[in-house]
Amino acid sequence: MKAENSATKEAQLSAEIQKLEVACAELASLPSGRTVYLKKGNLYFRSDPKLVTSQQQRDLKKAKNRMGKNFKDAL
Repeated sequence: MKAENSATKEAQLSAEIQKLEVACAELASLPSGRTVYLKKGNLYFRSDPKLVTSQQQRDLKKAKNRMGKNFKDAL
């Protein structure tokens, strides 16, 4: 039971990491001057592409750290 729960968490984290990596790649490929929106809660706000990119990278780093912690806990 505990192994299934651990595997589920790992799969969810992997999906989140992949989603964040795709978002970072898409933001990096945007032409300059393109409008970008940042979701905060249920609302979207127009924002600076550099700010959104840095936030996505920060979220990606946090997700990878959580993945590493979960991997160490499983051992």
